[in-house]
Amino acid sequence: MAGTAPANLPPDVNLGPMVLGLLWGTTTLATIVVGLRAYVRLITRAQGWDDYFAYIAAINVIFGAIVNSQQVHYGFGRHLVYVQPTVQEVSKWTIIAEIQSYSAVMLVKLSVCCFLLRVIKLTHKKVLIFIYILMVFLTGVGIAAMLVDAFQCFPLAKAWNKDLSGKCINPQVLTRLTEVFGAIGCATDFACVVIPIFIFRSLQINKRTKIALYIILLLGLITAACAIGKSVTSSFQSADLTYDFVPVEIWAGFEGNFGLTVACIPALRPLFARLLQGTSKGSKTSDSDTSMRLSNPFASLISRNRTRAYQSREAEAEAEAESDGRKFVPLTDITISTTLEVDTESRESIDKEMMHPYDMDRGPGMTV
Repeated sequence: MAGTAPANLPPDVNLGPMVLGLLWGTTTLATIVVGLRAYVRLITRAQGWDDYFAYIAAINVIFGAIVNSQQVHYGFGRHLVYVQPTVQEVSKWTIIAEIQSYSAVMLVKLSVCCFLLRVIKLTHKKVLIFIYILMVFLTGVGIAAMLVDAFQCFPLAKAWNKDLSGKCINPQVLTRLTEVFGAIGCATDFACVVIPIFIFRSLQINKRTKIALYIILLLGLITAACAIGKSVTSSFQSADLTYDFVPVEIWAGFEGNFGLTVACIPALRPLFARLLQGTSKGSKTSDSDTSMRLSNPFASLISRNRTRAYQSREAEAEAEAESDGRKFVPLTDITISTTLEVDTESRESIDKEMMHPYDMDRGPGMTV
């Protein structure tokens, strides 16, 4: 076949294996990180909407990798002239992949926004309102992008079967819409990075931990770079889409997979918090207890069990005192002045220091 082909034909290069290697590799990474997130949330019993969106996004990106495999199976990554018998199948699976990529990015960003809502639940009310508006906006843009791809032709089958009668959106218009959606995605990526930086700046945590948080947040700019890459490489006017569309698919897959990975990293803090806290050997007992509280993923459960044990002992002591005709004085009555002093002078600071990252939706993790 190759020997009889005209000399002006491009070489039969197959980029499919490279596409699958990159996308399945990043999908596996994202899936592992989400699995670790699920483990931490299960142990700390602190599931929230940010986790649910992340789990759905994980299923979504796995489905996306399967769709990419179907694309490559039918010839995606090769020049169009060499995949004419299966070009309709390639086009069909490519449209599905585009819809999947938009939905994955939307779910990841909703997960990030829900995580921010847990952090700032009772403070920064203006930011709180802005995040709710941003979530509505992200959902609207994501649905609009999916609808544009799903109904780019009427009937839809004409998108992959040009012999059918019907109408399609002008390829130049499709390219411009993709660029617009990419610009919006880039802007929202920056918003999801900048907002937490201003929030975490006011938290009473040690410098090393704060720097680590900033680094994690800045990793979110990777998704912005992917959105830019997807926009600048998109061109529905190409006459060789099965080959020229490869960079678009790679950038789209990276945007969802890296976005999901970075979005889950803050939730894994209890697994590596001991490396980030860096407490000194000469710390006081109270400082040591605070560090243990911040770094121990089981701290919330331990604290609750300890409280129940104290309450049980107090009840037994009260019952014994009553049986002996003695007056029982609860420990809280003895230490009430100290408690009030902490509340009036530095309760807010202590609350922030002692807050466990998985108790954010329930308030400070301090047991009084």
